[in-house]
Amino acid sequence: LNETVFLFGLSVFAEKVTDLAELIANIDDSEDTSALKSLCKTIREGYLEGCAWPDQDRVIFACRNWIVIAVCFVLGYFVECKKCVFSRHDAGMAQCMCFLINHYSGSAFLNNIKKILGIVIGKILPILVVSLLDPENEDGIFEHFSCAGNWGSLATASIVFTFTWFFTYMYYTSANWGGIGCFVAAFGCGSLVKPCGTVNDDYSQNYKVVAQDVFAILLALSLDMGIDVLLGKLPRDSAVQHLEQVKDGLMSSTEAFFEGDLDGLEKELTTTRGKINHANTYAYEADPALQMLPGIRADFKIDLYTSVLRTLKSLAGDLSMLVLATKGWEVLRAPEDGNDKSQWVEGRSGHESTSFDLADFLSELDSIHESEGGRRAIKDELLEMMELLL
Repeated sequence: LNETVFLFGLSVFAEKVTDLAELIANIDDSEDTSALKSLCKTIREGYLEGCAWPDQDRVIFACRNWIVIAVCFVLGYFVECKKCVFSRHDAGMAQCMCFLINHYSGSAFLNNIKKILGIVIGKILPILVVSLLDPENEDGIFEHFSCAGNWGSLATASIVFTFTWFFTYMYYTSANWGGIGCFVAAFGCGSLVKPCGTVNDDYSQNYKVVAQDVFAILLALSLDMGIDVLLGKLPRDSAVQHLEQVKDGLMSSTEAFFEGDLDGLEKELTTTRGKINHANTYAYEADPALQMLPGIRADFKIDLYTSVLRTLKSLAGDLSMLVLATKGWEVLRAPEDGNDKSQWVEGRSGHESTSFDLADFLSELDSIHESEGGRRAIKDELLEMMELLL
C-alpha cells in the first residue's frame, strides 16, 4: 500500500510539473510584461479574487464589535460622577476595545481574563518602575539612583529595553501566555518614557484608567454573550451548522463525480475545504471547558465533533485524489532546447489524453444511475449511506 501511495504521489507531482511547464510555454512573449503593468494586473486580479460579499458570520462579527465600541464610547462621553471612575469626554474605554476585538465568543471569557491581566500589569508595573526612579526619593538607595543626569538616562533606556524585550519575547515564544506579554508590552511602553520627575503623588487617575478598561472588557463580554443568545449563534450551534455545510459540500462533490463533472467537483471541493478550515476553528471555540457558567444544555460532545471533522477531511482528500486519478494524461516528448515549443502545438494541445475518459465512462454506466432488478442504483445507495452516516 505504501509503495502504491508513493507511486501515485510521484505521478501527481509529475503531472503538476507538466502543468507548470505548459503554463510557462503558453506565455505570450509579445505581451507587454513591464514591472508596472504586471504590478497593476496583480493588484487588480488579487482585488477581484479577494473581494466578495461578506457572509453572515463576518457581518455578525462586525456588528457585535461595533456595538461594544459604540456603547463604550457613549458611556465615556456622557457618564460622569463624583464617586466613581467615569469622567465625561473620555474615549479611553472605546480606544481600549478597538485593540481588544474578539473574533469568537466561545473563548471570549478566557481571552478577556488574559486581557485584563495584561492591561493591569502593563499599566501598573511601569508606574512602580518610574516612581522608583523619581529624583525626589531621598531614602535608602534611591538617593543615589534616579532618572536624572546621564546615568539616569542610561538607566531609563536600559529599563525600557529590558521591559520591551522581555514581554515581546514572551509574546513570540509562549503558547499560553503570549497574548498577555503582547498586552503588557503594548500598554506599558508608553508609561515608561515619561519625562523624568513627572510622576504625580496622586495615583488615583492612573487607577481610574485601569478600572475603566476592566469595566469595558466585562461589558464587552456581557454584550457578546447576549448577542449570541439573541441570534442563536452560540459556538456549539455554529459548529454544528458548519458541519452540516461541510456534509452538503461533500454530497454535492460525490454527485458531481458520478455525473462526470470534474470541473464542478473541483469547484465544490475548493469551497468544501474552506468550510472545513472554518469548522476546525470551532473545535476550540465550542469546547465546554471554556464555558464560564454551563447552562441547562448538555455538554457539547467536542470529541465526537473533532472525530467527525477528521473523517470529513479525509473524505475530501479522497475526492481530491479521485480528481487527479480521473484526469488521463500522457507524457510528451522532451523538448530539443529551452525554446522548443513544438510539442505544445503538435497534435493535441496540452498533455491530457483523450483515449479514455473515466468521468464520461462513469456517467454512462447504467448501474450507477438506474435501478435494475429490484436493486437500487450504486450512486443512490452511496449517497443515502453518506446521509445516514454524516
